[in-house]
Amino acid sequence: MSKRFDVIVVGAGNGGLTAAVTTAKNGLKTLVLEQHNLPGGSATSFRRGRFEFEPSLHELADVGPAENPDGVRQLFDSLGAEVDWRLEDTVFRVVSEEDQIDAVLPTGIDAFADEMERLVPGCRDSVMAVFDLAKRASDSINYFAGGKVDPQVLATEHTDFMRMASHTVDECLDALGMPKKAQHILTTYWPYLGVPTDQLDFLHYAFMLLRYVSPHPAMPYMRSHELSLALEKSLLDNGGHIWYNTRVEKLLVRDGAVYGVAADGQDIYADHVIANCEKKLNISIKPYIEEIAIAGPPTFARYLNTPRGTPYGYRNERWDGMMPRTMALKDEQVIRGLRFCGAHGERTDGYSSAYMSGTTAGRLTVNDIKEGK
Repeated sequence: MSKRFDVIVVGAGNGGLTAAVTTAKNGLKTLVLEQHNLPGGSATSFRRGRFEFEPSLHELADVGPAENPDGVRQLFDSLGAEVDWRLEDTVFRVVSEEDQIDAVLPTGIDAFADEMERLVPGCRDSVMAVFDLAKRASDSINYFAGGKVDPQVLATEHTDFMRMASHTVDECLDALGMPKKAQHILTTYWPYLGVPTDQLDFLHYAFMLLRYVSPHPAMPYMRSHELSLALEKSLLDNGGHIWYNTRVEKLLVRDGAVYGVAADGQDIYADHVIANCEKKLNISIKPYIEEIAIAGPPTFARYLNTPRGTPYGYRNERWDGMMPRTMALKDEQVIRGLRFCGAHGERTDGYSSAYMSGTTAGRLTVNDIKEGK
């Protein structure tokens, strides 16, 4: 069994799998090491009794229809990972006793804004302003991701980014004159980022909301584990390797450069390593429960090895959120040959973010090898 590879990927989570497929498709001898007996990390499923549980994915942003694919669908297509996508026509249901709301918000910016106006008359203009700013934020993020930032271009073509970058969700929505009831509906997704809206970076939230609302979120027909299996198949089809039940104990570093990993008592060598290692509403579901499975922080810490057992990796503080990480991406490699993806990456955590982060890490690694770094 070979112990020398071009690239070792630590962890078969979302980011690790996309990174590995990216390097394998580019002809690099790639090995994925995974401590569990199946791929996916959070993107998996389990059975209790006669039920199969989806532990993490409720819908995937950035997919879109086949005739108008968005980033995630384009990514899976480019990696040769076949997924049976099922498009969603709704974004979320929000129930609030305080605001006397029980509503389902549709996909599509215009339809979403129309329903918001029906629920909170007079809010439509401010809702549309949020999506307009989100589109500009998206353009700015793509510009920063290019790696070369010209202060003159930033000052003339990305002025809204500069104005929004230092403000919270609450501050920006207040500045847009959005009624509080509308704000409560619009910010339903804040738990996805794990930071309350008076601290959450507006750009990050608006960018995420846009990806869910337009054009369509989606679910794989066989739930999240279908995504993991599709990526695993693509990895193997492209000559990659994956060793399960193999726990990485440490990175091997010498003279400021990584040269492999130690796993299960053996050293495995590669000059490049990618690490993917992070009120009562009067609605009762009790009559419908037949099986109960409880997962607390110890469960997540044991299964995902995340800090303190949080299922979402790291809290998205404004000083260390998506914007600062994207701007500092070129300075993130402190050990030669070592890159990170997943919750450690520039997009922070979440399915779409992890897939994009893994692909970026894979492409940068491919470029490093081509340039002899």
